Amino acid sequence: NNIAEVGELHGELMVQSFLDHIRSLLHSPEVEVSYFAAGILAHLTSRGEKV
Repeated sequence: NNIAEVGELHGELMVQSFLDHIRSLLHSPEVEVSYFAAGILAHLTSRGEKV
């Protein structure tokens, strides 16, 4: 369910344009969209690596 859980994709997902897009989804009127966006960001940031 969460692409951020795929370790091999981490480097490709930690780019500013992708992070900006996911961040914009946090404000979606659809609760499911903002929920999954938050999950993606949580997984990416929990690794402690910088953009």
